[in-house]
Amino acid sequence: MVHYVAENTGQSMAVYRSIENWGDGGSLAGGNRKAVRAGNPLYHIHRKAIYHEALRVGAEAGLACEDRIIWARLKGYHHYLSRIWDFQHWIFAVPDAGGQVWVMPPILEQAHQAMHLHNPNLLTISNKLYRIHAPARLITSVPRWQSYLMPDLAPYPKERDIPPLLLPHTAAQRAVWKKGIARGWKAGVALARNNFTMAVYAMRRDFLGILLYDRLHAENRIGSPYFAISNMGTVKHGADLRENDRILRITKAASWHVSGLRPVHHYVLHWNPGLPSQTIVPNGKL
Repeated sequence: MVHYVAENTGQSMAVYRSIENWGDGGSLAGGNRKAVRAGNPLYHIHRKAIYHEALRVGAEAGLACEDRIIWARLKGYHHYLSRIWDFQHWIFAVPDAGGQVWVMPPILEQAHQAMHLHNPNLLTISNKLYRIHAPARLITSVPRWQSYLMPDLAPYPKERDIPPLLLPHTAAQRAVWKKGIARGWKAGVALARNNFTMAVYAMRRDFLGILLYDRLHAENRIGSPYFAISNMGTVKHGADLRENDRILRITKAASWHVSGLRPVHHYVLHWNPGLPSQTIVPNGKL
């Protein structure tokens, strides 16, 4: 893993040095094109355009390089992550679907001491709050940690895709270009790390939400989703002829079970700051 990271870090520096030197000579870079001189009214507009183009190129390159560094680190923990984030253990296959369709359980969220201010005169406080973040759904592939943490890599920017007029041709333009590249690179690296952090959060939320559903379902606090399979036989659909066609659909989402819970005594507290004492008045049961 250390070898992979060092290799990708070295490659990132090579990419950074390369894009810093874009525009040096050659017909593609516009080496024979006359640069916009300082006396030209478009001089400052041209410099600003070069700077913004450098920002874009630097951000794209920084994002692509940092993505590859993160990938290299994740590859070193492949077996460990596959054991810990094992989604397949918690989803279930749909019968009569040939092992090609699964049901993703509902994803639940939990909060402690939840407070909700409905309006200036009404506030509710709950010791625990459970919420269905995402209902059960049909899926055709088993979720894996790679689908969360290792999406498609961002491509590197290419010099040939940049108009020659937006590449640096003079020392002053080169300084502006390098400044934009440096700032854009930092932004791209920060974006890649932020994307990874958000991906870890999403994976953790989904995985722990499935575990929470499994526990509450075992405690009969929440029901199971219901799904139906309709056998259509042989069906003609436009230019297609489908044999043994079946329709799978979720007919009822999982819902909370509240029946059978013990009654809770409620009291109303009448309080007036101008009075020396407080009285608690029974208010019945649920």
